[in-house]
Amino acid sequence: MALKTSTSENKKPSAKTKEQEVVDEVVHTLRHAAERLASSVKEAKDRYDRADEKTKKKIIAGMAGAAAFIAAAIGVKKALKKKK
Repeated sequence: MALKTSTSENKKPSAKTKEQEVVDEVVHTLRHAAERLASSVKEAKDRYDRADEKTKKKIIAGMAGAAAFIAAAIGVKKALKKKK
């Protein structure tokens, strides 16, 4: 009895396309950035936990100011988009 072989088994694996190589590079870069971000967040949390109350209040005020600035920038961007 002869064994049947499928045509997919007989095909050679194709080389990676240029697009796939670019995608793989982007994925690698994003993973590396995520690891660095996680490391930075852990370090920031440790520093915040060790800070005194006065410093913690300053940090929170700075973060609130940054969040307000970002929200304003998003609002301006949306307003300009609607104007066009």
